[in-house]
Amino acid sequence: MLDARAVGIVASAAIISDFMIIASRIGMMESIQRLESNPRVESAAFWFTALTGSAASIFVLLASFLVRSWGNAPEVANVLVIMSAIPVLAAVTAIPEGIIRRSLNFRALTFRTWVATLIGAGVAIAMVQRGFGLYALAGQRVTSAFCSMILIWAQAQWRPHFRPAIAPAYEVIRTGSMILVGSFSGLINQHIADSITAIFLEIGRAHV
Repeated sequence: MLDARAVGIVASAAIISDFMIIASRIGMMESIQRLESNPRVESAAFWFTALTGSAASIFVLLASFLVRSWGNAPEVANVLVIMSAIPVLAAVTAIPEGIIRRSLNFRALTFRTWVATLIGAGVAIAMVQRGFGLYALAGQRVTSAFCSMILIWAQAQWRPHFRPAIAPAYEVIRTGSMILVGSFSGLINQHIADSITAIFLEIGRAHV
């Protein structure tokens, strides 16, 4: 019921969203995973990622306004507005997911992935049938991210302290920043082919 153009528009918006997801988590999941349990340090890392996640979501919103103002792609801008919630949803799951990975409870993570994927797919199918068109694909991503967040927090059984240990958390943040560089490199490799294809398709369409 959706054509290739709809998939391409959402994929284009997802490039910005995916970069902001990586930026919002700043390697905190991997950094926490390798450390011994320290609730106050974990809490400091959580509040830090909550801030970076909020900033990343705001950045996606600003990007949607720029796309709408500078280009002729209102649908991409609309999709970015919908998907702007994803970075902060991903950021607030970084620490509890790292705690689950540290305990090697990969069955819980697999269950999370399957359930979030299936619920997101169900929402997308329902939205398409009700005429939402390409926005169903954006709705799928947001729904999956939201379900993933709920399940991760339920499985981790961890809650942040409101008086975190700031000084010891500095090393965790520094390590996460180095991991972030590697994550960005992998994401660039993942999306570079999509970006080149989109550019040349746009050039070809302009000359038709």
